[in-house]
Parts: sequence; C-alpha cells; structure tokens
Amino acid sequence: MKPIVSADDTGSWCDYLIPLPHEMRVSGTVRIAPDQLGIVTSPRASSMVTQAVEELRAAYRTKSGCNPTGTSFLIHVGRLSETGAIHGQAGNDIARLRKAPNPDQAYVIRPIGGHHLVVAGLEDKGVFYGVQTLGQLLTAKLTKAEAVVPLATVTDWPDFEERGLWNSGLGTREGIPWLAGMKLNFEHINHPIDLNPQEQKCPPLPIDLIEWARARAFHILPHCWHYDFWNLSPALREHYPDLIGKGDSARNPSSVANPGYHPEARCPCASNPLLSKLLAEWMQSAAEQGVREVSLWLTEYQPCRCACDRCTREGSHQLLLETRASISAIREARKRYPDLVGRLFL
Repeated sequence: MKPIVSADDTGSWCDYLIPLPHEMRVSGTVRIAPDQLGIVTSPRASSMVTQAVEELRAAYRTKSGCNPTGTSFLIHVGRLSETGAIHGQAGNDIARLRKAPNPDQAYVIRPIGGHHLVVAGLEDKGVFYGVQTLGQLLTAKLTKAEAVVPLATVTDWPDFEERGLWNSGLGTREGIPWLAGMKLNFEHINHPIDLNPQEQKCPPLPIDLIEWARARAFHILPHCWHYDFWNLSPALREHYPDLIGKGDSARNPSSVANPGYHPEARCPCASNPLLSKLLAEWMQSAAEQGVREVSLWLTEYQPCRCACDRCTREGSHQLLLETRASISAIREARKRYPDLVGRLFL
C-alpha cells in the first residue's frame, strides 16, 4: 500500500491524548498497511527506553495483529544525541528543550518528510514520555487493515517535576503502567515503623517494585506514617511509653466530635530525644535496603500538643518540635548514607 498523506487535522487528534502536549500540530496523516510500519531504536538505548518501545510494540501487535517491523514508514525512538543525525535539526531541538521546565522529562516528536517520524528527548525520561504520547496517537485509529499515523510536530514538557495521585493505592504492577502512560510519575507507599526493639525499624521494603517502577520513569517513595498513629501500636505503649504525648491536649482533636475517628491517635512527646533516634534508625534501615529517598509524616490531627513539663517549658508548636526532631534524624541518618534524601510532610 502506498502511503497516503491527508491534510492538517490537529484538532481531532488532540481528542486521543491525555494529557495534551504543550505544543502540537498535525500537518497530515499517513495511511499504510500495518505490516509496512516499523519502530526502531538505537542498540545503545537504555533499559527505560527499550522497555517503553517494547510495550509500544506489544500494544501495536494487539490491535494490528502484526509486528511493527516494516520499512515503508519508520518511527525512530531515542535520545536527541542518537536521533539527531536522522532529522538534522538536533541542535535546534536540544536548545529548545534545555530551556523548558524539567528538561530531563521534555521531548519532541518530529515528522521527516512523509516516511519518518522521530521521537526524542534530552534524557531517557523525556524519551519515555514521548513514547507515551506516540502510543496514544499510533493506536488511536489502528486496525488490522490499516495503520493511521499523524505527522505530528510536538514539543512537550511537564510543568511539575512530580505528578501523582494521593493515597491512590495504584502504586502496583497493575496500576503503574496505566499511571505512567498518562505521564504521572509519583506515589507514596506507607511503611510503618517497627516499634519492637528487637526488630529492624523499617520492615522489608518492596525494592523489586520500586526498581521496576523506576524503569517506567515512576518514583515510589516510602513514607513513615504519621507520628500520632504510632500510638495505635501496642509495641509503642509496651516498649516506649515515655514517647507517648501526655495529657488530653495530645489526643486526636477530631475524635471528640467523631468518637470512631482514630480515637487512639495521639501525638508523641516531640521533645523526647527518643523520637529523633527512632526516626534515624527507620531511615537507616530503609537505606540499607537500597532506597535513597524517604518521607516522614508529621502528626496529622491538629491542633494537638504534648503537655509534659519539657514540651510545656519549650513552648513551641507541636509541629515545630516534630520538625526539629525529624531534621535531626535526617542529619543523623545521612552520616551513614550521605546521599539519602529526607522529606517532611505536614
């Protein structure tokens, strides 16, 4: 089948994209037999790019019934440094993407004549996201009888470095490809501290899942649950009673109006050095397992406050005391793991 190029049809193609690129123009459409299209990438491509291309090829096979190994129309996927020789405009595209927000995740799609399409980024993450856009376009009108390829000129970048759903529960092998396909790239996983003195403070993390997600440009961040939830653990009351916030003011204030709403939640005594010590041990335990970034979740239910003599004399807000203890813990953990990143969540 000879490629057929139709007129500009940008508007209708936008209907197949989530999210929309910042800049996109479709100058025409190529219609060919599915077995005449090929998707190629550099033999030096990273595992992230290779994975994205293989998943795109699999989606193509599912809808068309054939492998994209043809030669009549070629789609080239890779870093701009790899694909630049193909379309001759690498210098302009590199300069443009370097000025974009979050340039490591930015990408371009460029038609070259009526027989080639280039998908490229400065870095692997950008290439990955370019493939996600291409996949939505390429499979939108694909059938076993015909491949319909828009000659799209796209320049795109994310406005936010991290994009995700809060407590979605989709940070799984089933959910991550779906999220990543829409250029979402972030999810927390709750990993409570073990308050039994005989156990490592951070129980075994799903390192395989974290690394598997990373290959899809997706960041899974383990977090230590809210400090006022520690009181729900019998181990805290048994082994660390001095860490429990004192007085009625330390209680979850929401439980007064809603007695069934985490009534046992109670902020810790944040002036007690034990809080910082346990947090440092949790982070070091997590780092030993291979993660290099963790999140610490301060007391959720406000306003509350430990009413012990030391906290009362200190006079600071509960969250300020917890923040100081958390930062101290991060600094302590970084003595053993200098590249460890700690986040605080209010």
